[in-house]
Amino acid sequence: MPLGMHEVLEREGKWDVDDRFRLPDLRGIVADADIEHDTVDLTSDYYDTSDRDLLAHRVQLRRRSGDGDTGWQLKVPAADGRVELHWALTEKLPDAAAGLLGGISLGKQLASVATIHTVRDR
Repeated sequence: MPLGMHEVLEREGKWDVDDRFRLPDLRGIVADADIEHDTVDLTSDYYDTSDRDLLAHRVQLRRRSGDGDTGWQLKVPAADGRVELHWALTEKLPDAAAGLLGGISLGKQLASVATIHTVRDR
């Protein structure tokens, strides 16, 4: 793995619930545990080519700032979910990430296509 990069296998599950659903009380899961709540303010800039080549291949590139999950994140399809590759937060896309995207982007310039600002209570 290139220096400064780490990899995570991401799996997403989505469920439909009706208005009777209530999140269970999590305080009793671990004896004498405390539950901490905080708020994070995230900004995620998503990148693609003007022809949306990454989207066409189900690849996602974003630059995130605002919490412990900051940096460049490249998500690529995998058999059991998506593999998420991470690099440190920098102004410019790391060369290793750009190298991985060269074939999908066909050498076209990557530019910001969307910015999402989220405030999360966790």
